[in-house]
Amino acid sequence: MESIRPFHFLVGVVIIFAAACNSGPVSSIVFDRPQPAGAKDLSQFPQKISGAYRAEDSSSILNIREGLVIRKTRFDLKVAADSLDSCCLLSGDTLIDKSSGEKTGVTVQRFEPGKINEKNSKSGKDSSGKDSIVLHLDWADTLFRVSTDHILRSYRQYYLLNERSDDSTWVVRSLDLHDNILTMRYIPDSVALHYLGESGHDTPGDSDGAARVADSTASTGIRLQVSRRQFRKMVRQNGFAEGERFVRMGDSADLK
Repeated sequence: MESIRPFHFLVGVVIIFAAACNSGPVSSIVFDRPQPAGAKDLSQFPQKISGAYRAEDSSSILNIREGLVIRKTRFDLKVAADSLDSCCLLSGDTLIDKSSGEKTGVTVQRFEPGKINEKNSKSGKDSSGKDSIVLHLDWADTLFRVSTDHILRSYRQYYLLNERSDDSTWVVRSLDLHDNILTMRYIPDSVALHYLGESGHDTPGDSDGAARVADSTASTGIRLQVSRRQFRKMVRQNGFAEGERFVRMGDSADLK
C-alpha cells in the first residue's frame, strides 16, 4: 500500500481543520422533526435568493443554487521550501503534483541573508534562514443539499434548512435575504430556554402545543418538541437570533 506523503498529510490536516471552522453557524438545539411542522418541502431554492454572497469579513463566499448551499473558503499555508517531497514540482508561482497534475497557486518567499530582523521578518519570510512557500488553498464545503436528510422549507421570507442529526433529531438553520444582505441564523441556547420557560414545558399536554424538552440528555443537545404555531412564533420573535451575514455579489463567484 502506498504510504501517505508527509507534505500531503499536512495539507490534508489543515483542510480538515479549516472545514470544521467554516461549516457555518451551529447550535446545540435540535428538533424532533423538520420545521415548520406540516409545511411543504421545497425541491430547490427560488431564483430570488439564488446567487453568490461574500462573508462580511471576506473570509469566504456562499453560493446558493438549485438545492445547494456551498461555502468556499481560501486560506494560506506556509511551509519551508525544502519540506516539499519529490512528488511536487515548483514552476514559478504554481506547485504541480507530478502524479495527478493538480496545480496549486503559491507565493515563493526568498530568504535574504543578513536581513532576518528587518525585511524578512516584516514581509513574513521564514526567519530560520530558509526559503518558504505560501500555498493558497481553496476549500469548498457543501453545507446543505436537498435530500431526505436535508429538507428545505419556508415560512414568510425565511428559508428553513433542516439537517438530520440522527434518526430522531434535526438541526435547523434559517436563511433570509433583505436589501442584498443574506443572513444565516441559528437558535442559541438562551433563546430556546427562554421560550421553554415562558410556555411552561412541564405541562406537555398544553392545548397551544407549547415548546417542551423531549430529551435534554441526548448527545446532540437539547431536543425540542414544538407545534407549528409555537415554531412560527419563535421565528417571528427573532428566535433565530445569532448567525452570519453575507453581502450579495451576483449570480456566482469564486474567491480571488
